[in-house]
Amino acid sequence: MIINTFEQALKLANEFLVTKERKNFYEFECIDEMFDKSVCYANELSDDEVSKIKQLKEKYPENYVLHLNEIFDAPDDICNLSEGQALVSIDTDYVMHKYAVTIYILQLPNKQLQSFSDEIILTDVEYTRLLAWHLLYKNITMNSLYYYDRNLFSAITRNIDNYFYQLEGYMMVANNPYCASLDEAIADSEAIINLHNIERFDGGGIFAI
Repeated sequence: MIINTFEQALKLANEFLVTKERKNFYEFECIDEMFDKSVCYANELSDDEVSKIKQLKEKYPENYVLHLNEIFDAPDDICNLSEGQALVSIDTDYVMHKYAVTIYILQLPNKQLQSFSDEIILTDVEYTRLLAWHLLYKNITMNSLYYYDRNLFSAITRNIDNYFYQLEGYMMVANNPYCASLDEAIADSEAIINLHNIERFDGGGIFAI
């Protein structure tokens, strides 16, 4: 099978995503008292836990977050969901999904390369577009993606930047050059390619515009 257009690749990516098993994450809004500001965390919840939280919202509309002990037995479980901060709300209506990446950091001045596994949050639209570009072009990388789909590149970059914010809370600590490989997207695109026996273009490198 030969893919000639991005639209063809996107169709296959959408078909694949319907069958992909993924964990569901939900946004927990908290108040960080040290910095007196709102922060959000993405936590995994089962369908049963989501259903029970929705029931708590109906039962205690004003302060349902104070009754999570009716769902989670261990106090540490509740504390971990909010990173020990004051929990304000849980968005049970919007589901998020995470995808594996590897972040590479070039430590200066000794030029030693370090790598860290991480996960980024992408919408279904963003992830299917990412898969489509990998299906269309054999050699596409995070760097060359900038020239093909700048909005998608920006969304991924913001997610990767969060890794460095998390190290120090609210301060960007990227004092060394870094890049990332999109591991899960690469693996999923290879699965689609093998399933449909796809022949890809050798492109994907940076080209002149």
